[in-house]
Amino acid sequence: MPRPAARARVGVAPNKGADRPKEAQGAAAPAQCPAASRPRGRPRSVTCHQAILRATMELLTEFCYAEVTMEGIAARAGVSKQTLYNWWPSKARLAMEAYAATAATRIPEPDTGSTEEDLRRLLCFTCQVLGRGEPGLGETLAGLIAAAQSDSELGNELRETLIAVRRRIATRILQRGMERGEVDPTLDLPLALDLLYGPIWYRLLLRNAPLNKTFAHEIVAHLMPRLRNPER
Repeated sequence: MPRPAARARVGVAPNKGADRPKEAQGAAAPAQCPAASRPRGRPRSVTCHQAILRATMELLTEFCYAEVTMEGIAARAGVSKQTLYNWWPSKARLAMEAYAATAATRIPEPDTGSTEEDLRRLLCFTCQVLGRGEPGLGETLAGLIAAAQSDSELGNELRETLIAVRRRIATRILQRGMERGEVDPTLDLPLALDLLYGPIWYRLLLRNAPLNKTFAHEIVAHLMPRLRNPER
């Protein structure tokens, strides 16, 4: 994925031996957030919190995960690095919270009263967001998944903060379907979730075919006969 020109390299990991201009060393505007010396455990400033998550997503969209630094995020958000570490123990935790927060606003949980329609809408939202419908989100997630293969901390955060949340949403949809008698009550839920999301992750990583509404409908159409309650 092409990377932006030098202007955008503010706050990313520098190349070894490279001289960096003063403005590229993390200098930021005066912070509009509480001082970095604030005690742990006090409520976060909502404005400051959102600014940090927004800055994190901007940098993750512009650069690969390994290039993004806590210093860079602090500079982009206009806060001190200590403020970040007061609220997040690591870059991995912050990166995944930022991505999960963005995904939550783009991929809502449907509840139409129909399992098939809920699954169709959930996968449509997911495919549209990851399939270039939202600039950079699909590429960013693919990059995070790739980085997680050699970064165990990031891998754990990815599974616990993002993947687990998406799976819980689909689980609730299927459980509501069981309560209505639409879905087989003996269904192997973990396997069903793998079959539901697996094709999306495959196309996201390999880019062998488009992630779009048509693909989402095809997944649900193939899966629903195996999910339905056989007694109905």
